[in-house]
Amino acid sequence: MADRTYEILTDRVKYPDDQEITLVSGEKVTVKEFRDGLMPKSDFTKQSETWAKKERDLQANVEGLNGQLAAAIQAREAAAAALNGRAAPVTPEGGYTEDQLLNDPVLGPMMKGLKAATERLQSHEERIKMHEDTWLKNQYTGQLANLEGRWNARFNEDGKGVPFDKKGFLDRVIETGTTNLDLAFDAFSRPAEIERVTKEAEARGVERGKAARVPVVPIGRRSVRPRPEGIKDGDTVSSITDDQVLGDEEMQAALRGELPNEGRG
Repeated sequence: MADRTYEILTDRVKYPDDQEITLVSGEKVTVKEFRDGLMPKSDFTKQSETWAKKERDLQANVEGLNGQLAAAIQAREAAAAALNGRAAPVTPEGGYTEDQLLNDPVLGPMMKGLKAATERLQSHEERIKMHEDTWLKNQYTGQLANLEGRWNARFNEDGKGVPFDKKGFLDRVIETGTTNLDLAFDAFSRPAEIERVTKEAEARGVERGKAARVPVVPIGRRSVRPRPEGIKDGDTVSSITDDQVLGDEEMQAALRGELPNEGRG
């Protein structure tokens, strides 16, 4: 489809509006729907300006015909009043019905022209509304498809994760009144993103723990600090160390308050 996109958009003879084509997703659309969906916003703006000008022209035509009809009615009423000797023209109670105006030999053609102009204006307004709705729908549909792709690429890449909740997302958009879908998506996906980042950090920590070198201690054996040697003959108070004092059995007994064996009776 990608290599035929430009041809479909530009060749209206080979691809008329009512021709049906199949998208990559399998969805079937008309060429017109496809073109409308890819219409750039700038082109849509230009088209909208053209529609608005035509609407103003139609509106001016309706107002002009309406003014002409009103003036003709007033002239007739004034002539009738003068003919009957009345000071002011008299309008029938409740005004004139549409049928009365249409069937009048003088006012009828003017009324028919006004009615046709009004119908053209209404039809034009309906077409504008339809085109705007179609364009907006296509824009939002395209954005939703892109956001769904972003979600699945991050949170459901293998199809075993969390699928995109389109209804939940749109409910959030409506609830918050957000018109920017990208900002709404960032807020909607934040809890899932936090959970994903947390799991990734935990996984990295486990891998680092596995890769760390841990010293092996043989089972049943314990590393014991070697006992310092005791006081030797010839050592003086100034030459002995604390370790030597603590390593001498007699000094340890003395520190515990025990008397030497020789002194016990």
